[in-house]
Amino acid sequence: MLNGLICVIAAYGEVPMTQSVVRACSLELAPGHTVVVDNKGDYEAIGDEVVLSRGQKLGWLGGSNVGMAHAFEVLHASAVVLMNNDVTLSRGFFAGMAAAAASSEQVGVVAPCYDDSFKSQHRYWTGPAARFPAQQRDEEVRLVDGTSMLITRRCHELVGPLDALHFGRYGWGATADYCARTSAVGLKVLVTRRAYLNHARAVTAGALSNRYYSDAEAEMEAGLCAKYGPDWRHSLGYGRDGSGTGTLLDRAYYAVRRLSRRC
Repeated sequence: MLNGLICVIAAYGEVPMTQSVVRACSLELAPGHTVVVDNKGDYEAIGDEVVLSRGQKLGWLGGSNVGMAHAFEVLHASAVVLMNNDVTLSRGFFAGMAAAAASSEQVGVVAPCYDDSFKSQHRYWTGPAARFPAQQRDEEVRLVDGTSMLITRRCHELVGPLDALHFGRYGWGATADYCARTSAVGLKVLVTRRAYLNHARAVTAGALSNRYYSDAEAEMEAGLCAKYGPDWRHSLGYGRDGSGTGTLLDRAYYAVRRLSRRC
């Protein structure tokens, strides 16, 4: 599967940071198998990466959908890895992701371990990517974070793109929704210990607005309530297996926000 793997990076500014991720991709992926969706119009290619949508402000979700469509329809990808541009990857990252995806025909989504807020992804290791102790182990979960996630061709054919109607502005909630839709068609969602990344967390988006976190969380609440009802946390298993529970500070912040918001 690694030969047919395409990485899609939706970026807005922060060109050196994006280029650093592109260099990491080039160490493993075939020429032309990295796609940068340039939302600001200032990205400068450093190799054979494909650059799309110069200057169109599609956001993370819109850019990811454009990149996925190009990867599957034009580049004939076997799987696509959606990737933030504010990450540092472990050695053999894409090989690990591909191996997890190939572990069963029923795999739809794979996420790596990382050092951010989803417990299901950080309980194994939270150190520097350069020292990550990879294991040939995958765990089936209900939800994963969208910092980086692999979507197989079969999954994309059955589930479609990310939901831009409910989550198009900020993207929060879109990956929880995508995981739920993946499970609904009988495919697995995995966290793999074969791959790991460090995440700088909202470097670009957080710089655009001091209301980013509150507005993004509001969109997530509204979108998931609209699709799954006011009890969406229970029905999606949000927090039940360690997915999406966040740090103590995250949980306190969002609990306060939810007191003033109803579906």
